[in-house]
Parts: sequence; C-alpha cells; structure tokens
Amino acid sequence: MLLKPGPTAPGARSTIPTGWIRGSVYARPLVALLALIGRELKVYMQVAKDDRTPRASKILLWVGVGYAIWPLGLVPDFIPIVGYVDDVIIVPILVFFAVRRVPSEVMAECRSKVVSAMAGSTPGTGLEH
Repeated sequence: MLLKPGPTAPGARSTIPTGWIRGSVYARPLVALLALIGRELKVYMQVAKDDRTPRASKILLWVGVGYAIWPLGLVPDFIPIVGYVDDVIIVPILVFFAVRRVPSEVMAECRSKVVSAMAGSTPGTGLEH
C-alpha cells in the first residue's frame, strides 16, 4: 500500500494549489501595485479635502474619480476590454493635470499624513483603519 503524503506527514506539501495567490512571483507585483493604487487614492482624497488645493484641481480629481466609477464613458464599460481602455487613459490624464496644479507642500503634507496613518492609525485624520 502506497501512502500519499497528507498535510500531517513530515515534509508533506498541501495538495491545494494556493501558492500563486499567497507568494507567487506573479501575485507579489499585483499586490504591490494594488497597495500603491490604494495609497495614492487616499492621498488624492486628502488633497481634494485640503483648503490650499486650487478649485480646478479639486474639480479635476472628483471628475476623474467619478469617471472611473461611472459605468458609461466614451466607450461603455460593459463592452469587454475596450470599455476599460478609455478609463485607463482618461483617468490618469485627469489626475496628472489636477496634481500638477497642487502646491508641492500640500502634496508632501497629504502624502506624509497617509503614510503615517497607514503605519499606525492616527485619530482625527479620517484615515483610521
């Protein structure tokens, strides 16, 4: 009788193929990219709430966010692949022009708020976990 290694056998490997999800070469960059996007979205939210941010930048940031979540665009999102291509092009352009007008001190301060809040919850910043 041949024994198939089970999860309790010494040196056994699990038969569930979850390795690519947790620590694969393919998953790590994707997880890092998603974390970066999440952090940048929080920074842009802080920039949009700051009183020193020019009104035009606030409008461009909110239009970019709205365009990204709105299902209808230049090409509707329900059309496979092509529907999301316009989002991938238009939203970064709107964010680029919005951030370009924001004073560098405001960007640095908002970025440091988000980084410190993500490192440890800072009460009163609106960034609590």
